Amino acid sequence: PSLGELQRWMRWALTHPLGVGRAIAGHSLPGLPDRFLPPSSSALAAIAADPTPGLGALDRLAVHGAGYFSRLRGALRLEYPRLAAAMGEEDFGALVAAHLLLRPSTSPSLADLGEGLDATLRTSPTRAGAPWLVDLAAVERASAEVWLSDAGYDEPWIDPEKDWSQIRLALAATARLVRVGWDVVDWAPDGTPPVARAGVPCLIGFQRRYD
Repeated sequence: PSLGELQRWMRWALTHPLGVGRAIAGHSLPGLPDRFLPPSSSALAAIAADPTPGLGALDRLAVHGAGYFSRLRGALRLEYPRLAAAMGEEDFGALVAAHLLLRPSTSPSLADLGEGLDATLRTSPTRAGAPWLVDLAAVERASAEVWLSDAGYDEPWIDPEKDWSQIRLALAATARLVRVGWDVVDWAPDGTPPVARAGVPCLIGFQRRYD
């Protein structure tokens, strides 16, 4: 195969939601996006023809396929630690898989991968028994956007020479306003669900300055 054909085949095999083995075996799922249609010809023999004791070409390719999904799931777990803990490993993994189908990774930065996860969660069966998970996802995403941005501060946080009576709070350019129906801002995944609220606006991110 040409380099372009090889790259397209590798992308198809490594990112297929059914895994490398089932994809190459011809398995499919109804409703999969067109990018998961099998290429016209296989490139398996061209990428791993050298012999390795105990491991065939498919085995070695499957290692990279599993690693691809594992790294993306790990990146989202770091961004949504409380959501992952509240859902559990299996349900969170299913959410990540559904999210990648709807919003595949297209950015060089994994910081963009979690965008829209709360929208994906709205259609998840898990949400039916825990509707507050959507608010939790929205708050954790907003927090990540704030802390991954360069908010900048006009003054140091602590300065004993300043007149503290003149201190003012000013919104940073990266501040996010998230309207939530559940008290999820300081909630910890301890087995007790958060308390319902009536559309409380939640401000994520601010800075201090002196006027």
